[in-house]
Amino acid sequence: MQIILDLTEHQLDILQQFRKLHAKHQATPASAPTLVHQRLQGELTTCARILAEVVDQAARAQGH
Repeated sequence: MQIILDLTEHQLDILQQFRKLHAKHQATPASAPTLVHQRLQGELTTCARILAEVVDQAARAQGH
């Protein structure tokens, strides 16, 4: 299945933010404080939900 996304400027910013947060999460040592991990996970989850909604809307609009 192929889905074409037409992202708004805000959605592109969210995607860029997700990429940065993911890299930061990967670089954060396991020994970092729990609060640091929880904050990163929360931010990643928020970005992922927004992006998943965009993909879902595009898929429905394209009949998938």
